[in-house]
Formats: sequence, C-alpha cells, structure tokens
Amino acid sequence: MDKQLKKGIISAIMNQLELYGRLKTDLIAQQKILTSKNARGLDEIVKKQEKLIGEIRKNEDDKKALFEKMAVGLGLKYTPELKLQDVLALAGDEDAADIDRETAKLVILMEQNASLSLINARLMKNYLDFIKFSSDLKERIGNPAQTFYTPDGIINNKPEKKPKFDQKI
Repeated sequence: MDKQLKKGIISAIMNQLELYGRLKTDLIAQQKILTSKNARGLDEIVKKQEKLIGEIRKNEDDKKALFEKMAVGLGLKYTPELKLQDVLALAGDEDAADIDRETAKLVILMEQNASLSLINARLMKNYLDFIKFSSDLKERIGNPAQTFYTPDGIINNKPEKKPKFDQKI
C-alpha cells in the first residue's frame, strides 16, 4: 500500500477521533444542563454540536475519497458496499493493523457518543414534557374545571360555574 495514502487515511481517522472527542464533551455538557432543568446554555451547545457534525461530515467525505483510492490501488473496484475489512485483507499486515487499530478507537468513541445522544434525547423529551406539564398546570389554575366521569369512563371537563352571588346581574 502507498505509504502516503496510509498516512492520509490514518490522519483522517485521527481527525475524526478529535472531532468525536469534542462532540462527546459537548454531549456530556448537554446532559448536565438537561438534568439540572435549567436550559441556559443549551442553545449554545446545540449550535456547537451542529458545527462539529458539519466538520465530521467533511472529514468523512475526505476519508471516503482516500478509501476509494486505497481500494483501487489494491486492485479492487470501489462500490458503496465495499467494506474496510475487505480492503485491509489485501493490504500488508502492518498497514492493515495500523488502520484497523485507529478505526477500532473511532468505532468505540462513536458508540459512546451514540449512547450519550440517546440518553440526551430521553432527557430532552422529559424536559419538554415537564415544560408542557407546567404550562398546562398554570392554565388549569387560571381556568379551573370540574372533572366528571361518564358511565362509559370518559372524562368530561366542565368549567366551574361561579356562584350567582359573585356574578353581576
């Protein structure tokens, strides 16, 4: 395998490791904000994450182009279904081991970020549910209603009627 190409691929993977590491830091900060029920700073973190994701996409495109060159250089025809392991099987043992090691680190970090993102999505849903509950509670306090159950078990909310003594005639 071409040493310059190998160096380029490893460099692209290491750049992704750095970007995903920064994303992990932001996901942890986002989690702290969401668990504190104080949304200050959440918008800023989300903007940083969006910017990082853009950088990750660009880096992924660069890495894909290098992967295509590597596949063609090893005598394979590039197709979207072609896997890194298939290409590394044709590369020299040392080259394959170096790329495989860095890729394994990247996969682990991506899995950690996916887990954090899932937790944050649940926290965000809980946070939004809490805001909706609070909003509904304020509305009910401002507009009290009596709840009646019909024989079928259906809830029928009727606004409370003010006593006639408090009304103007």
